[in-house]
Amino acid sequence: MRRTQATAKALFGPRPPKVPAMVTAPPPIQPTSFISQKPSISHPVKLKSTTNDNSKPVHGCPLAIQLLDSFQKRIDALPKGIKDAGIDHPLAGFSGNPTGCVESGEDAWEKWDGPLNTLLQKTPDELDSLVVVGERGLGGLHRFLLYLVSEHGIQGALLEGKMERLFSVINRV
Repeated sequence: MRRTQATAKALFGPRPPKVPAMVTAPPPIQPTSFISQKPSISHPVKLKSTTNDNSKPVHGCPLAIQLLDSFQKRIDALPKGIKDAGIDHPLAGFSGNPTGCVESGEDAWEKWDGPLNTLLQKTPDELDSLVVVGERGLGGLHRFLLYLVSEHGIQGALLEGKMERLFSVINRV
């Protein structure tokens, strides 16, 4: 029995590398998705702000705030005939109060990038169905994205492609 254990240890136990490493690994990438982290630039950037539903100032990445302001203006400029989203609409999953949708210590972008891609990486004809208003429509999506930017520090560069796809569909209406 002991011989079997010794053989198993020899086979599966740690071994010294056969060839010493010739390259050192770069330092680990630090997450940038949390707003509490200090920026790595030497000159602080004065962050623009917008307001959320409670009229409190919202701070975040200037590009993200600019995209969300543009998004809100496009929603407000939609024609009056645009229908409200129903409870079974794909955007309805982003409605309601987003507080708590990201658990403590969880990376907000890792959690929500996939669902946003699933929603927005479709053909232009399929994206046309996303142009609906109301809490379960574009308004709810706007509030959700504003929450991610202001509370979890999502950067505008991460949202830019998704927003451009959405803007192109809204502009066609």
